[in-house]
Amino acid sequence: MKLRGFIDGEGCFVIKKTQHGYQFEFIIEVHIDDLAVLNFLQDKLNIGKVYAYCSSASWKVNRQADIKVLIDILSNNPLNTAKRLDFEDWKCAFELYVNRVSGEGDNRQEQSEVFLKIANLKNGMNKNRPYEVFNFDNIIITKYWLLGFIEGEGNFNAESKSLALKFRLGQVSRDKLLFQKIVLFLDELANEYSGKSFSERISSFFHMYEYTSFKNKPNAKPYVSIETSNSEYLLKVLVPFLKSLSWLTKKESDFIDWAYILTLKSEGKHLLPEGKELILKIISQMNSKRLSTASVEAAKDDRINLDFEINKLLASPSNYDVGSEGKRIDKSSGKIVQETASKGVTLVDETGEIFKIFDSGNLCAQYLGVGRTSVYSKIKSNKPVLFNNKKYYIKLISS
Repeated sequence: MKLRGFIDGEGCFVIKKTQHGYQFEFIIEVHIDDLAVLNFLQDKLNIGKVYAYCSSASWKVNRQADIKVLIDILSNNPLNTAKRLDFEDWKCAFELYVNRVSGEGDNRQEQSEVFLKIANLKNGMNKNRPYEVFNFDNIIITKYWLLGFIEGEGNFNAESKSLALKFRLGQVSRDKLLFQKIVLFLDELANEYSGKSFSERISSFFHMYEYTSFKNKPNAKPYVSIETSNSEYLLKVLVPFLKSLSWLTKKESDFIDWAYILTLKSEGKHLLPEGKELILKIISQMNSKRLSTASVEAAKDDRINLDFEINKLLASPSNYDVGSEGKRIDKSSGKIVQETASKGVTLVDETGEIFKIFDSGNLCAQYLGVGRTSVYSKIKSNKPVLFNNKKYYIKLISS
């Protein structure tokens, strides 16, 4: 359910104290460019109202009848992030409020107790909730939940200097277990979309980062993210998977442009002067620069002409050729293309069996709990490393 993932990314459950009691509200706020998304959700569920402002838009659900509809939906389709706890507290407080007795006569004490319970729930929600580790036993990752979450929290990054591409998904939270399950889901896609290409791979395509403290930022919130820059996975797995889904937000445009750059690079067209110029033009219109509120004039460039240039270059022959020794050659310069990606390494047991595969020596070092220098020292000396009371040899993967 796409709504579930989008709420996990962008939703907010609010309890407001009023003069005579409490008001309950669910809010999703987005950039004004995604106003159509909120109109779609409002029309689809027939609850709440959509409000448009100067640079943002919001969908607010605050009528009791509408809140009951939303509670029914999310009770039967639980959220995956710690936001589920906010929903459950919000739901509990709402039910206490609507089922309370009148505050007249002998009922005043009982109503005061109900209001105190609601106040305690309110004071422990959202920003007031401690960032603890929550391990839900029924996290359900589906393709459309994931798409909704990506539309809220995903990032398709393209560096203008190096032209490096990266997919990142992260959130202010400590939901490490959730992101581990997302990684498992994304890794499994490799079997579906790439066949035998990745069938013997052991390590994940994704790196996970958990930030619980920051230098010089004592009040910074914890953050968990996963990311990958593995071009083969991006091209053969992630792009076809995301292209097969129906998007809601403007982030689809960023994904499409990012996928264009990925394809152009896979054919070596970034090595052509006109290819690099085109990619830089695409990057100049992506992400925040794409927004209608962006101050950068390049973001207002003629999109029709840009699409024409992209399609023209994509239709041209690849700039790569394969030499007699199997190495890639840049046809525009005649030079062999130097592979800049980190060499993968394997852990091999004493019988010669592969125990684990890593994208780089750094990842192997993290897994073993040693320094990067130690890993490459063991490779050079061909001496074993002791791990879990067993000896393993570290080997570079041949290119």
